[in-house]
Amino acid sequence: MWPCRQTALLVLKYYFASCSINEELPKLYDHAVKLVRDSVDEIAAVAVVALHSLLKNPALSDEVKRPMVDKVMSNVWTLMNDHEKQKQVGRLFKHAYSGISWKRIRLR
Repeated sequence: MWPCRQTALLVLKYYFASCSINEELPKLYDHAVKLVRDSVDEIAAVAVVALHSLLKNPALSDEVKRPMVDKVMSNVWTLMNDHEKQKQVGRLFKHAYSGISWKRIRLR
């Protein structure tokens, strides 16, 4: 079942890269944030990549992105503080960002 969820998140990644504000965006965003805490590493990693795509979307203003970043970071900190999930966090970011070059994202 998880390969289907992973594929859906990959589609969501491309949607997030080019979407504008609409009534579906908050629901899709909330679902992706929830999946960052999934117990399957591949799902959590693709959720992070999908959210990264959304936060890099030039159609969304920093004003719109700021609360999104705060919510994602709150989930990341929760995962990092959960001793059972600490190993998963390391694997998550290794899977999510292997091969991606890091650039500074300027948000206020």
